[in-house]
Amino acid sequence: MKRTAADIFKRYPKEDRVFITGDGQAFFSEADAGNHARRNRTGKELTVSKFLRVDSTPAVKDLAAAIASAATTEEVEEVLIEEEAYGNRKGVLEAARKKMDELTKTGAE
Repeated sequence: MKRTAADIFKRYPKEDRVFITGDGQAFFSEADAGNHARRNRTGKELTVSKFLRVDSTPAVKDLAAAIASAATTEEVEEVLIEEEAYGNRKGVLEAARKKMDELTKTGAE
């Protein structure tokens, strides 16, 4: 899938994200990828993987700062959902874990 995503980014230089379903179909819209994943000819729901252009990847320090300023666990979870596309980098996950512990202790869930 990574090769497919890299090929898509070469052919479509203005696109910064692509969603690829388990059968190898590529979509620029997450909704379209989800629809295909649920309603394909196999009748089984397919996985959808999100790929981002490498040069559009936010820095770990920027995401860690967003996590540090989060007021609720939901805000931290939103950053983690976005981080999944970048491979769940260790620095972001550690910042999220610390912030979640802090918010849980203070009751700011």
